Amino acid sequence: MSYSTAHDRIARVRGKAIQHKCCSCGGPARQWAYQGSDQELVNEAGLRYSENPDDYAPMCSSCHKRLDVPKTHCTQGHELAGENLSIRPQGWLACKQCRRDWVRAQRAQNRVICECGAESDKHKLAAHRATERHSLRLRAVKEDA
Repeated sequence: MSYSTAHDRIARVRGKAIQHKCCSCGGPARQWAYQGSDQELVNEAGLRYSENPDDYAPMCSSCHKRLDVPKTHCTQGHELAGENLSIRPQGWLACKQCRRDWVRAQRAQNRVICECGAESDKHKLAAHRATERHSLRLRAVKEDA
């Protein structure tokens, strides 16, 4: 049985994938995704498939792609494994190191030095200026000048 014949058989036996929900995210399915089996076949293009319709599950395109091409590294080259791996609620893999780097860059971008010499976040500068600590530091800076 060929790859295309096996897929035609799945549609005849179980219906079109679009009639089902994605088994991974619950969204509308678009394709039948091979889940693996003991009687695995491989076609000339290297695609794995099975003759058994029960070896397939309905999936949306993005979940099917994640299943077929597991991500091992993020776009910055960090390994997506162990403590560096975060799985988002939508099922996406996220790199914790990239998140830390992004947060650090955002903080650096928002960092300002107040006229009193204190370091602050630009969004919190007005609140800092309203504190007694700011007044004391500003007075000390002016006395030193």
